[in-house]
This record gives sequence, C-alpha cells and structure tokens, in this order.
Amino acid sequence: LEASARKDHIKLTVYQGVELLQQKLNLIHAVGKGSSQTPMMISLAYNGNPASQEYIGLVGKGIVFDQGGMNWKSPAGIEDMHVDKGGACSVYAAFWALVELGVKQNIVITLGIAENTLSGSCYRTSDIITSHSGLTVEILNTDAEGRLVLADCMSWAQDNYKLTHLVELS
Repeated sequence: LEASARKDHIKLTVYQGVELLQQKLNLIHAVGKGSSQTPMMISLAYNGNPASQEYIGLVGKGIVFDQGGMNWKSPAGIEDMHVDKGGACSVYAAFWALVELGVKQNIVITLGIAENTLSGSCYRTSDIITSHSGLTVEILNTDAEGRLVLADCMSWAQDNYKLTHLVELS
C-alpha cells in the first residue's frame, strides 16, 4: 500500500491502536479493541485536480469479521460475517480504478477497519463513547458496529478535507 501510494503521489494516512484515540477516532477503536487484530483507519487522497481544494469523499466500513460483540450473533447469522468488509473493499477498488483512469477530480477515501469480537476488553452495552465529531453515543447493541465505524470515518474525512460530496458504503 505504501509503495503504491508513493508511486502514484497519493497521500496515505493510517492510524491504528492507540493512535485512533489520539485522533479522537474512539468509535473505531471501541469496535476493534476486543480483537487481537489492531483496529485502524486508513485514508488515501488523490489530487487529480491540483487547481481545486475540493474533494469527493468515499467512506467504507471494513469489519473484517463480525461476531456481534456482547450481542453475539446466532449460528445462522455468523456464517457470512467475513463479508462485512464489502464497503471498504468496494471503496478501495473504486479509488484505484479512478486513479488509474486519471480522473480530474480530487478524491479521498476513508476506511474503518476493525474486527468486532468478544473478549474481556471489548466494548459493552451501556458504554458511552465520544465520537470523532464530539457527539456521545450510548451503546445499546454491540452489533451496530458498522454505524459506529462509519460515523468516525465520515467525521474525520469532513474535518480533514473540503468535501463537496460524501458517499458511504457499508
């Protein structure tokens, strides 16, 4: 990823683990903190129109596996939870296609990557977590992880780029 970004003059930003907390990406961190896999937020920015400061934003959730956290999924519902990363995969593929085509637009993608698993350190129902935007979220169901990850990603993208459009894929 780093080599591709350098080659194509793409700005790459990655925050993971405690770096998420330092960037106030508390929702992404909360969703992924129960896993042995470190949660992260990845952003790639393409400057296809250097004369403009405006960006089109694409955001995708990348829940690499979703057990449901404390609100454990039923055996019938858990079989396909490896595909809960489809939004991030689609956004990532679309970004590189647009770069390869040389579109004359500035594009930034933001991907929230986490594994929503159950452990002694996972987030719980009744937790209150402050989002990147400063709003607090009360966790009523730990299987709402996609909305949490997307909320932080959208807020971060809006704060860091002058977005004219924002599309999210979950």
